[in-house]
Amino acid sequence: MKIKSDKSRILINSIILSSATVFNNFVFLIINIIIARYLSVEHFGEYITALGYATFFSTFANIGINQTLVRAVNLESHHEREHFANALITKTALAILVYAAMTISLYLTNYNRNTIYLTLIFGFVRIGNEYLSAFYSLYEAKERFFVSSLFSFTFALSFLTGTWLVIIYQGNYFHFAYVRLFIVVTFISIIALYTLKNLSLMFDKSTLKSFILSAIPFSLMAIYINIRQRISIIILSLMQGTRETGIFNNGSIFFVTLSIVPGSFTRVLLPYLYKTSFADEQSKFQFSFDIFSKAFGIISFYLFLFFFLFSDTLIIEIFGEKYRESIPILGIIAFGMPFLFNFAGTIIIALDMTKHYTRYLGIAALATIVGNLVFIEFFQTEGAAIALVLTNFIIFFLTHRFLHKKQFISLKKVIIIYIYLILISLGCCVLYFTLLFELFFIYSFIIISLVYIALVIALLIRRDDIRIIQEALGLRRAEND
Repeated sequence: MKIKSDKSRILINSIILSSATVFNNFVFLIINIIIARYLSVEHFGEYITALGYATFFSTFANIGINQTLVRAVNLESHHEREHFANALITKTALAILVYAAMTISLYLTNYNRNTIYLTLIFGFVRIGNEYLSAFYSLYEAKERFFVSSLFSFTFALSFLTGTWLVIIYQGNYFHFAYVRLFIVVTFISIIALYTLKNLSLMFDKSTLKSFILSAIPFSLMAIYINIRQRISIIILSLMQGTRETGIFNNGSIFFVTLSIVPGSFTRVLLPYLYKTSFADEQSKFQFSFDIFSKAFGIISFYLFLFFFLFSDTLIIEIFGEKYRESIPILGIIAFGMPFLFNFAGTIIIALDMTKHYTRYLGIAALATIVGNLVFIEFFQTEGAAIALVLTNFIIFFLTHRFLHKKQFISLKKVIIIYIYLILISLGCCVLYFTLLFELFFIYSFIIISLVYIALVIALLIRRDDIRIIQEALGLRRAEND
């Protein structure tokens, strides 16, 4: 019964967290769309530049603390109070240093005064978000995903409400920033009172030292991920201007929004895999890799088709005619979707081989900086999109190569699945450009979707897949019971 209960728990937790994640990111996507349509292209560019710049720096207030907290609470649950206190102390010290560094660096840029002031406000907002994430990580480490999901769900709705209020009262982008700051401070107060009512903090020098040492590999990882995900906006704004940054944002926002989805599955599975011995139960790692890689592959190639084939309609209908320049950005970034949904990194972390994964992230971070500098110089805004796809491919390739080379995981099934998915996607593209291109968007979308689903079911779905889903849902008794 243990295997079945494990599968059921993983599935339920995945559904809770991924549903909340998808909903929250959908809400923030809606907020982005509302603000983009409300502001002028120039003002929206300044808004996105300020938010992106503040986000880049504020993320250094985390640098692996949340991941270390999850690991520490699972491995040393008797020191839960000490580890949570360590996380908050470390985050506070880093927040002070980071905000000071951001403030000084702003005066070395060519941003106008409004962009600089806006960035300073967003600095407080984004650092507040990092504090909230520490509380979420505590609940996720204890597999109380409903609590963290409920808070994040309410948080997103509050942002949406605040955005509408600013528009109703015809505010400017400073008012959007002030509302976000008020909401963040309010939620930190609420979740802190709720958590500390049942959990008292305890300071201990010995655990603080071990906590910081354990955070170092995760810290490097977080720094590299931050560079890879956010440096494009900073480089683009400095090389091409804030207006072009807004154009790039509206083409890449779908990619950024969806990037949280694979991460939510990682957050669910890591506490489970951390408690599993690879030497004794290798099959659980192979099972997780095969199932999630197949699911990720099917989802990601469908997303590629959706964003690549219908990029023009999506941009014009969602953001408006004034953002037509974002169409080629979305078309290019669509090619990065299959690389975004990458489960190999999760397996490497669960095997406690973070240093290898960190090294690959470092390579990708360097490639991101160089790629943006080179491609933006030659291809302007589209160059940032090319660099984004390239760096995600590098991570995808290196992580899978590592698992294969060290013989931790067999890639045979996954390689076959991806070959089929490439052929299916190619067939759908040929069908669209030869027969469906002139059709109304909804009709062509439905036809492509039905063809894709039919081919996936015919070529990739096996009886074992149906059996595993039934067992995880409790609809069928597991064969291992």
